[in-house]
Amino acid sequence: MQPYDAGLPTYARDALALLLENRPEHPAAFLADYFRAVAAPSASPLLRAHRYATLAPPSSSAFDDNLAAAYDALKPPASPTVLADDVQRLLHLLCCECPVHFAPSVLLLLRKHKWQPLSFGEFRPAVRLTVQLSRFFSGLELMMVTQRRSSRTAAATVSTTPIAAPQ
Repeated sequence: MQPYDAGLPTYARDALALLLENRPEHPAAFLADYFRAVAAPSASPLLRAHRYATLAPPSSSAFDDNLAAAYDALKPPASPTVLADDVQRLLHLLCCECPVHFAPSVLLLLRKHKWQPLSFGEFRPAVRLTVQLSRFFSGLELMMVTQRRSSRTAAATVSTTPIAAPQ
């Protein structure tokens, strides 16, 4: 699909709404990335949904609006809901760095099979939880790497410090 198939005004309106809601640090770069992603021939609904879900942190006021846009991006044409299978694929993509694969477990908690529809009321907490867990595990990994570095630095300092001879 070419970006202009849906009409430039639609994309411009979407880009400006995202810009105003998310207030990125570098607005021009944000808009360039947005239009580059829209123009990409591989801009699948799954990748667009992932982009919307990760634009802002869950604590941001724009997060829920972005989740609504992610939900709309995943919806098949003329369908009011998304399929649980598509949501599971999004959850896998969002938590690819997590140490456990819990996307199937989320569907079990929701009592949904892959072929069943998921409402936005079910989609929102599932994606929010996944994004929060992904951020938690990323922060934990960073903390562990920092701890290992400081431990190695301390060990290297101890091993290279000359021991004073007794007097």
